[in-house]
Amino acid sequence: MTAIEQLINDLKVDRSKLEKAIDVLSQLYGSPSPPAVDNKPKLVVREPARRHLSPEAKARIAAAQRKRWAKYRKEAK
Repeated sequence: MTAIEQLINDLKVDRSKLEKAIDVLSQLYGSPSPPAVDNKPKLVVREPARRHLSPEAKARIAAAQRKRWAKYRKEAK
């Protein structure tokens, strides 16, 4: 048996001893219920804040779009 296999066997023996000790202590002092998955803090996902444009900015955007459409219509003729 290699050293790694021996280590694995030793760890398994230790694990079984620990599980037995936990069972005995749980029977003596009562076993608290295992923590529910829902007890974890929940991540709150918020929508990003909406950005607001000033009326002047809206007017500049609208004028630029009208200019683009005018150029498109001119080229389409």
